[in-house]
Amino acid sequence: MSKKIDTLVKEFGLNTAEQKVFLVLNMAKHKRKNTYSITEIQKEAKMAARTTVLYTLSKLIKRGLVGKVKKERAYFYF
Repeated sequence: MSKKIDTLVKEFGLNTAEQKVFLVLNMAKHKRKNTYSITEIQKEAKMAARTTVLYTLSKLIKRGLVGKVKKERAYFYF
């Protein structure tokens, strides 16, 4: 992890699931991929339950660390 991300993780006191999701979305910038679907986040973060991913994303959105956009009928996160 970069120093900037380490500082952010420590500052906001992210738990393990939040760290995984945040890192997946942060790495999207380096892969030139703007947004991820819930399924893509679940696969990349190696999380078992979709509901855990949704709950974690909602917590990160409330903190202002993650954004959400609707494209057609699906939601994507950045």
